[in-house]
Amino acid sequence: MGKRIPIKTAKDIAKKYNYDQVIIWAQNNSEHIQHVTTFGKSVVDADQACQCGNYIKRKLLGWPANECLVEPTRVRKLREQIKKLEKEIRDLSGAREDLRKGAAPEKRTPGEPTWDDFKHTPPDAVRDLLSLVLSDFPSVERIETWSAVMVGNAVLWARATHLKASDHNDIKVPKKPDFL
Repeated sequence: MGKRIPIKTAKDIAKKYNYDQVIIWAQNNSEHIQHVTTFGKSVVDADQACQCGNYIKRKLLGWPANECLVEPTRVRKLREQIKKLEKEIRDLSGAREDLRKGAAPEKRTPGEPTWDDFKHTPPDAVRDLLSLVLSDFPSVERIETWSAVMVGNAVLWARATHLKASDHNDIKVPKKPDFL
């Protein structure tokens, strides 16, 4: 009986043969089963491989559209994180507008992020976020050597840079940290 091919199998192939993206299509004629598995080394690679896998399923194999909407977990988590950050920015923009209208300033606007808010961000999440704004992003191993301040500043810079590039012209991007 045909079984699902684990993503780990595609990852092992990528590692063994030094590829950034792997797409596996398998078919069991006797059971009329097809399966597509994709893997991408980086978040961008994972997204591209998955989009290609969805295209193969829909356009070449004729699968129903609802079965061709797969999104890698890493990409989905980043999209969720971006939505959360965009909400924070909208909240900050509202607070900034209140200040322009004469509201008494507080020491720190509630919800305003600082490096301290991101110091516990997992290294792979930091790498994934940086991969959205840098072509030559640091490895997880390198990020693991950073101090909490460095991690926080890298995340603050990367999220602001990404959001500004997403037509949020009111976003002020801090100076790119020297260690990037």
